Parts: sequence; structure tokens; C-alpha cells
Amino acid sequence: GAEAGGVLPSQGLLETFDKNPAIYRSAGVDEALLRKAGKTGAPGDLKAAFDNIDHALAKAGGDPAAVIKGLVDIASGLYSEAVKPDSVDPIDYQHSLGAALSAQRLAKASNEAKTMSARADVDALVALWPQPSAPDKPTPASQVLAQASRVELTLS
Repeated sequence: GAEAGGVLPSQGLLETFDKNPAIYRSAGVDEALLRKAGKTGAPGDLKAAFDNIDHALAKAGGDPAAVIKGLVDIASGLYSEAVKPDSVDPIDYQHSLGAALSAQRLAKASNEAKTMSARADVDALVALWPQPSAPDKPTPASQVLAQASRVELTLS
């Protein structure tokens, strides 16, 4: 739904953009598009915001494989903190999912051979989050870490 759709850009703004907006603005990231996507969660607004980020990354000469590896590392690290044998932190669970979904989006948008070869591994990683909210019985953190390692190996 729209509310869930708006979480990813809103969290990204909060945790990255808002901490150093000058870097993102200078790279061509359109803050207004991101804020609108976070507010509405509408598919068209999300697509416009993420397309803008993809364009800014390409324009800046960014290495999609390195960014995907970083996002996968964030996703698996947050997940291992969120999912413990006797509890699940619902906020960090969603943050980890957001990083995994961002990696998936970038892998699908990139036409580099290395990132294209990692798409199936990234999809398998995202599949380990069975739902957007923390479930009663989440995937064990060891499985997420193992799949994250597969992605990173493919991208190396």
C-alpha cells in the first residue's frame, strides 16, 4: 500500500540525505521528488524518485556493484541486529528490508554485466523477508548472512 511504499524513501531521507544534503544535491538528487514519494507512497512518485537517484548515480560515475554490495552489507548487518533468537526489533527489520529492496532496485536498473549476474542472488536475498512487517518467525539471521555473502561474492 501507499503507506508502506512511502517508508523506504522517508527512511532514506532521514538516515542519509538529511545528514548531508549538499552531497546529494550536488550529485543531482531531487529532494522534492524524494519527499513527495515518501509522503504519497504512490507508485508513480516512487518510480520518479528512484529513477532520479539512478540517474544521479550514473551521472556521478558511481559503481553500481559497489553500491549494491554496500546496501547488502547494511541489510544483513541490520537484520542480524534486528533478529535475535528470542525477539525481533520491528523497526530494524524494516530498515534492513529497505536496504535489501534498494539493492534489488539498483541491480535491476543496472546494465553492467557484474550487477546483471547478481540479480538472482539479490532476489533470493530479498525473498528472505517474508513480509514488510516483522513476522513472529522471521528467517534466521544466519540464512540472511549466507545469502548476503553469495551476493557479495558474485559482485566481487
